[in-house]
Amino acid sequence: MSKIREALKSIYLFQELTEEEVDRIASMVTEARFNAGQTVFYEGDAADSMYVIAYGTVELEEDGEKLGVLGTGAHFGELPLLDGMNRQLTVRCQEMSTIYTLPFDQLNEYLNSDTKVAADFYRALAHFLSTRLRKVDRELAVIKEHYHK
Repeated sequence: MSKIREALKSIYLFQELTEEEVDRIASMVTEARFNAGQTVFYEGDAADSMYVIAYGTVELEEDGEKLGVLGTGAHFGELPLLDGMNRQLTVRCQEMSTIYTLPFDQLNEYLNSDTKVAADFYRALAHFLSTRLRKVDRELAVIKEHYHK
C-alpha cells in the first residue's frame, strides 16, 4: 500500500491530510492495468470513481477530438464527485498503464464521517478548479481578442 499512499500524497487533493488519513483513503484504492489503446471510460458513462495514473499516459477526448494528454502522477475523473454528472470525456491509454481507482461511494462515506478531512479535501479541490477556470478564462480572452481584430 505504500506505493498507493505515495501516489496519493503527491496529489494536491491529499497533501494536507495526515499519514493516517491518506492510509485510510489508500485502503479504498484498487489497481488496474490497461494496454495501449484500451479505454478507461467513455464519454457519457456513469461516473463512480476518480483515477490516479500510477504509471503511463492517457489521452483525453471529447466528441472524438483529442483535448490533451495526462501522464504518471496525474489524476482525472474527479468532477462527477461534485456534480454527479456522467463522464464528459473519453479517456484512453496511449501506452501500457497502471491506474489507481478510488470509488466515489467509499470516498464520500469517509468525507461524510470526518469534517476535517472533508474540509481539507474540498478546499484543495476548489483551489484546483479555480486555477483551471482562470486558465480557461485567459485562453478565451486570447481567442476573443484574436477574432475581434
